[in-house]
Amino acid sequence: MKMTTIFLSLFLATSSLFATVDQTHEIVATINLKSQTIFINQTIEWTNKSNHPTTNIYLSLNNFNSEKNTYRSDIINDAKYKNGFIPASHTILSVKKKKKPLEVEFIDSEALLKIQRFSTKQNIAKIKLNEPVKKNETITIDVISKKNYPEYYSAREVQTFQNTTTLRFNWYPMIVNQLADLRQDIGVNRTLRHNVKKLTLTANEETVIALSASKIKTSSSKNSTKVVANWDYSINNISVTISKKLNQLIKKTKNKTEIKVVYLDQKHKLKAERILKQAVQAYEYFTKIRAAVIYRCSARGRIAGKR
Repeated sequence: MKMTTIFLSLFLATSSLFATVDQTHEIVATINLKSQTIFINQTIEWTNKSNHPTTNIYLSLNNFNSEKNTYRSDIINDAKYKNGFIPASHTILSVKKKKKPLEVEFIDSEALLKIQRFSTKQNIAKIKLNEPVKKNETITIDVISKKNYPEYYSAREVQTFQNTTTLRFNWYPMIVNQLADLRQDIGVNRTLRHNVKKLTLTANEETVIALSASKIKTSSSKNSTKVVANWDYSINNISVTISKKLNQLIKKTKNKTEIKVVYLDQKHKLKAERILKQAVQAYEYFTKIRAAVIYRCSARGRIAGKR
């Protein structure tokens, strides 16, 4: 059964700056909500879309909050944190190709980012390959990483707010060779369109895990909640919200597709019901005239009740 999760803030998906999709991910992630730690195990199929062979792969990480920004005052550094600045690091534990370890070297971001962000260190991991990858050749690498996140309220990062955890931009490593080939600043925290074959996300508590995907299967027990999601279209990023306070409304369309609206707090129920009705009408309309939905619902919008 096809299930689409729709948040209370909906918008049309915008086209990516780089239309060429060169990577497909299969992700198994485990999040410990008490220790605020995520373990991420990825299998990435990557195709060299450049016009030349390469012996390096560049992985984009989110380590901008791994240390204080010395160009800023403590007041600015401590802003948006519950108890002052706490480092949030994303660590590469291993990278392998055909079960053989690959060498990892980190590249610092441009100096100008020091004014805009916190840390410029270890945002780009340079993976050295044992042999060149030819043009249009596809290889597979396995990446294991660990990310911790403190109480932090910026909508641009992984955040925790009132027992609600949101995984947003760049919470899992992504290959950014296209940015490097185009001489863009690969030190900037950016994402590229990519395919996700499968995401398996497990939380160590009974909770609600909400995200937008083509197919979603959820199971839960007293001590854990597990979501398995699939996408039949390319995406820029996977946004996930985890909270015991999330409420859900579900309605089936005429072709038996389930559409779900997830919202915080009962006071937003009427708004959720209205948006669910509009979403069902829009889905049925575009399916009827286009034979397929021409837009994608994104989990990147804010959830009602959470500013």
